[in-house]
Amino acid sequence: MRPCLSCLWVLFGLLMWVPTASAGILSSESDHRTYGALVLGNGLRVVLVSDSTTDKAAASLDLDVGSGSDPNDREGLAHLLEHMLFLGTDRYPTAGEYQEFIRSRGGNHNAYTSVDHTNYYFDIEASHLAGALDRFARFFVAPTLDSQLIASERSVVHAEYSSKQEADGRRIWVARRQALDPAHPQAGFAVGSEETLADRLGDRVADDLQAFYLQHYHAGRMVLAVLGKESLKDLEAMVRARFDEVPVGTSHALPDPVSLYATDTMPLWQIVEPKKELRQLSFIFPVPSSRKLYATKPLSYVANLLGHEGPGSLFTALKAKGWAENLSAGSGMVRDAEGTFEISIGLTPTGLDHIESIGEMVFDAIRQVRVHGIEAWRYAEQKQLAKMQFRFQEAVEPITLTRALAARWHEYPLEDLLYAGYRYDELVKAQVIDYLSRMTPENLHLLLVAPGQETDQVDRWYGVRYRLTQLPEPWVAAWRAPSHVTALSLPVMNPFVPNDFSLRESLDTTLHPVRIVIEPGFDLWFDHDLEFGLPHSSLYFSIRSSQARGNAHQSVLTELYIALVNDTLSELTYPAFLAGVDFKLYAHRRGFSLRIEGFNDRQPQLLEAILDRLAEPVIEPARFERLREDLLIRLRNRQRGDPSHRAMGVLHRLLLERSWPPSELVTVAKAITIEEIKVFPDL
Repeated sequence: MRPCLSCLWVLFGLLMWVPTASAGILSSESDHRTYGALVLGNGLRVVLVSDSTTDKAAASLDLDVGSGSDPNDREGLAHLLEHMLFLGTDRYPTAGEYQEFIRSRGGNHNAYTSVDHTNYYFDIEASHLAGALDRFARFFVAPTLDSQLIASERSVVHAEYSSKQEADGRRIWVARRQALDPAHPQAGFAVGSEETLADRLGDRVADDLQAFYLQHYHAGRMVLAVLGKESLKDLEAMVRARFDEVPVGTSHALPDPVSLYATDTMPLWQIVEPKKELRQLSFIFPVPSSRKLYATKPLSYVANLLGHEGPGSLFTALKAKGWAENLSAGSGMVRDAEGTFEISIGLTPTGLDHIESIGEMVFDAIRQVRVHGIEAWRYAEQKQLAKMQFRFQEAVEPITLTRALAARWHEYPLEDLLYAGYRYDELVKAQVIDYLSRMTPENLHLLLVAPGQETDQVDRWYGVRYRLTQLPEPWVAAWRAPSHVTALSLPVMNPFVPNDFSLRESLDTTLHPVRIVIEPGFDLWFDHDLEFGLPHSSLYFSIRSSQARGNAHQSVLTELYIALVNDTLSELTYPAFLAGVDFKLYAHRRGFSLRIEGFNDRQPQLLEAILDRLAEPVIEPARFERLREDLLIRLRNRQRGDPSHRAMGVLHRLLLERSWPPSELVTVAKAITIEEIKVFPDL
């Protein structure tokens, strides 16, 4: 498709725009904060953010060490240490004192341990930043690691592990790691338990905690980010006075990287039994890490094309056959040396019977991208949208910003801490081709999550039933040279990319919403907000109807009608989403609501299309049956939820009108006919 001349001028203007720099950190021109950076004498890297308007201060300290560094016989040690640091330091020895200081001053605190990161963070009323940093800094200078408190905290860790026994997200990941090389850090049991963290003869966990802390918790592995009302100079003084004491430590040679999958194990076919009624098919390809290629983003380019949901996309073709409910594509695991690229498809019950055909469509979509999809204009469009999003981005909460900054300096240069995710320098075709060349059936871990499948192994820690074998050779042969799928085509140029970024002058000096239309059955309110200086608008419509939730039958009709409209709109609204215009249509107790938010330039054309579809949805028998089955699955899964969620559901029904138990809604949904849906908009 040839771009129009006016679009080229807009594209040229956005591509020529460059972000502003504050102390070497590239930032958006809509970002009013000031940034600074320094390295303390002990090697600790620090990012400072001054925001004179903030009512919350925040800080985060990130270490480039996590559960992947657990000793082989001490799984969960990094996680337990993360917990122990909250239980007292030399200057503040009382367990819980730090937490109480933060909570009583309007703040929040937490931490997390991942495979290769441990991150501690808090926010607090801005005037109390100094006191919070006093306490926070001692975590990394002199924690007590009180052996008398280890047993109770070990129980907390074990409870955390136990609470996820029924969670399918955790269970699926646990099963996935059975396919990895056992020597890889991702393959370990990261959470820990009473068993792995118990004292043993001649091996106290207290000694292991101390050794792990001394080996890994030193300034050279740390990045600190602090945001406050103070000037950069004052923030620097505040940090130096508290973090100069963090020990320098001794650097240790990093172990040689281990491949995710052991040599000669691919291709793999894995089946996992879920707790809930869940059907998901994932095509997982081990690939070289894309982390150092963030400036050109070859995998993001591929993901945009394979994960597209517009006309001619893989998802649209699968959905038309009644085989898929959703689809996502993109990077999965990402480490310094290696990662994965994953295409995950939410299957319908019918789709479960067509895995070989689905695989043919997936590999034909990959072939199309390789043969026809590596084009400069496509990369330029992705670059344009990314720069537009960065230029007009909304402010990020202090606690979120500091967490991100602290973690990112381990991965990106200082100048790109804010800009890395939006940076697209140029299309490097060789990089794209290299990644696509690795997306083959011979280099595939195919993962099916579905109930009722044959399994023959059980995971030790979570009791997950699974089966792991070689991918069937007939599938490999069929996917090596897939049949051409006529329904597949590459995306056309996005019609929702905005051209006009100007701000409207206010016609009213009031600071409150104004009702500008009053008619029987219709009110229209308007609020003009220029505070943030962004070319964004929000359209919100609440449509009330006595027919929406008067009884369980009407409730199911409303849910199905909204699902049908959303489904028929997905090809249209997905390009709008990529262009920064978000759309939500959802049912509620008194009817349904429509919300459109984002860049205002293209909202009128999107709204017109949505309203047309609301009035006359495309209701086809196959689509109706697919969406009804999806609703039934969600209702049945609600009945299988954990006890706390089911209890909240009962409370919800007792306190609120127009609410019915899932069992009643299941019975109604089974009896609903397509004819009832067709006349629903006229009610």
